[in-house]
Amino acid sequence: ENLKTQQWYDALGESPPKISLTMKTPPPSKGTQGPFVVKTHKKRNTWMNDLKERFGITTRVFTSSNLNHTHVNTSLHHQALPNMYNCSLCEVDSYVPIFGLSQEDVKLLKDFMSSYEILRQCCGLQQSKYNRYRLHGCNVTQLLIDQPDIHYPHCEQHDLPKLEKEFDALPLNPSQFENNYSWKKPGDCAHYDKKIIAGRDFNNRKFVSCAVTHPWATHH
Repeated sequence: ENLKTQQWYDALGESPPKISLTMKTPPPSKGTQGPFVVKTHKKRNTWMNDLKERFGITTRVFTSSNLNHTHVNTSLHHQALPNMYNCSLCEVDSYVPIFGLSQEDVKLLKDFMSSYEILRQCCGLQQSKYNRYRLHGCNVTQLLIDQPDIHYPHCEQHDLPKLEKEFDALPLNPSQFENNYSWKKPGDCAHYDKKIIAGRDFNNRKFVSCAVTHPWATHH
């Protein structure tokens, strides 16, 4: 993967960018476009070509799936689900040669992601199915029997208010989702838990039943 990455930059006549992650990113100067991230489920590259042709914006492609390979030949790194299960924080190491990360950067990113993983699974209206069902008062023991592939996130074992404050204090800007489903600030874990207990579920849909055959019961 490192060889592929270097060859990719050599073909463009460029070098891997050197970046520092130890400070929150300042806003770009007026009239310029700062770094940004776009997530898409589309496999076509037409939007990337459009950004280049219309605005002169060069994109770097990263892919992810439940497979160990990708059909996108321009991908700098492919994040495979089996690897995430085995060692999710090890994925940070794969980005070291791509972005020229220092040891300090890697430590900061791993601190950030270790906390973010917990908040993503244990807070908000897109948290793990197990924890949503636990808050609904469902028989989660039976849930794990009926759906053995369900991930158990151990949310009850975490001091979430403490974790929220520690995560908020890290010198990185967390991704801000443009919805009202995800964690954004300390106190959101308790806020969303109350909404789920009151009858809301995944993406703020009305909770209907503890039955695992519900149409959106696959959101783990």
